[in-house]
Amino acid sequence: MATSGTYNFNLDIDEVIQEASEMIGGEDTLGHEPASARRSINLMLKDWQNRGILLWTTNTSSITLSTSVTSYNLGSSTINALEVVLRRSNSDIQLTRITPEEYLLIPAPTQKGRPTQYSIRRNRDNPVLSVWPIPENSTDTLLLDVLLTLCLRIGRTGVYSYGQLIQAL
Repeated sequence: MATSGTYNFNLDIDEVIQEASEMIGGEDTLGHEPASARRSINLMLKDWQNRGILLWTTNTSSITLSTSVTSYNLGSSTINALEVVLRRSNSDIQLTRITPEEYLLIPAPTQKGRPTQYSIRRNRDNPVLSVWPIPENSTDTLLLDVLLTLCLRIGRTGVYSYGQLIQAL
């Protein structure tokens, strides 16, 4: 089955519960039913994870570096970068991953050159990839083997995003 590659269909948890109830001939959900339905959904997803059903996928993407730019926003469906490779003149060099704390402690943060290290800082909306040294030209390309979410994101407010799960199934 061909897919568009876009993930813009999202239902919040209450809409998912309401739709499921209507599909089985139920009435509007009231009282303790939504809380029970949320618990059931969480248990079902945990069961899937315990059985080894993958709720994510990997993809290779690329970023063209810009001179003097150190940080690049990754897509909102990106969970993590598993591998990062710098491509220059058809030659690939694997970058070394460092923690965000190690990135902040780099003694010469304004040094320019060919990037050799990268760090991933996970923000609420999307991760940010930072490279060091600062890119010296704009002809280099980063190839990223990224981990993408397919199903659910639970934010600080408890809002679920099920569009990607429904699209993937």
